[in-house]
Amino acid sequence: MGSIRAGGRQCPAELECQTPLPATVDEITLEWIQDKLNPHIKSCTPRDTIVGTATKVILDLEYDDDIEHTDHLPASICVKGGFTADLHSWGTRKAYVREADFFARLAHELDMILPEAYFAATNTTQGQGIVVLQDLAANKCVFGEVTEPYTVTQVKSGLEQLARLHGTTWALKSPETAWLETADVLRDVMKVLLTDRVWYGYLTGENALPEFPEHMKDLQRMKRAFQALWDLSGPQCAIHGDPHVGNTFKTPRGDVAFLDFQNVQMGASMHDVAYFLTGSLDIEERRQSERRLLASYLKALHSAGGPCLTIDDVWDDYRCHQLHGFLWAFTPPEMQTRERVRAVSLRHFAAVADHSTLELLESKR
Repeated sequence: MGSIRAGGRQCPAELECQTPLPATVDEITLEWIQDKLNPHIKSCTPRDTIVGTATKVILDLEYDDDIEHTDHLPASICVKGGFTADLHSWGTRKAYVREADFFARLAHELDMILPEAYFAATNTTQGQGIVVLQDLAANKCVFGEVTEPYTVTQVKSGLEQLARLHGTTWALKSPETAWLETADVLRDVMKVLLTDRVWYGYLTGENALPEFPEHMKDLQRMKRAFQALWDLSGPQCAIHGDPHVGNTFKTPRGDVAFLDFQNVQMGASMHDVAYFLTGSLDIEERRQSERRLLASYLKALHSAGGPCLTIDDVWDDYRCHQLHGFLWAFTPPEMQTRERVRAVSLRHFAAVADHSTLELLESKR
């Protein structure tokens, strides 16, 4: 059932509800599914559980025998939310709420390739957000794997999707979009990482990468660099916030599109561009192709309603925003495997060095 869509209907939602939402996988009951989706669902059988920053539960559905035209109803769904309490100390609660807000409030207005959302709910007191999504695998989509770099053509496709998000929301300000400015999810996570406990705990622990650059081990220097980055400019548009290959999927047509809008917020477009482009390509391919890809993105941005910018207009911002990919080195094994962390971190380490990112940020303070 279903097809991958660009834009679409606004999904049913219960935002800022007062009743508790399911907090564990076991609490996603048939009764809850019937109440939120369809009373004619007679069974929901868990087929897979994927634990990450958010947990995704794939459920196979069966409907009452007497219901007609079930071909328009999903045979399976993905229920996504904060069902793993061990990760809450990383400041992930806001992320669960933010993704549900995205699908309830903004997704239907975007000309982007997105999974269909059937229901979204938030409980801000509980720190929980749940979204019920289309089962992309059942629709022959293939999920990105960060250990397998994308081709230049695939990165160009992904950048076009980001350009649609950025261009549609450029300089957007209205009461309806105020939720995008209520929290800086990315900064909250970075502030946790830039504490003595986490920083030195990582560098002296078993998960530390041997390739971690010596010049980036100075905590005070990195704090100053991130503060300089945050001081650079005000928000320009809605950004995805975490557009790495593992948060993408490929449609049956070969388009690259994005998942996991847990960090969506108003921010700098070059954050998404630098993070996705650098983290998705082989290091040598990125060195050869980044200016050409950046030019393609800027053309798509203007076509989507954003400003007409040149590479020279954004080049220093692009260089500065290479710093965000540095976050990958600290990703705990509960979220990503060591193989994945190493693959992506090496790409970002190289880009920070190639673009003299730390030196450029230090020159701006």
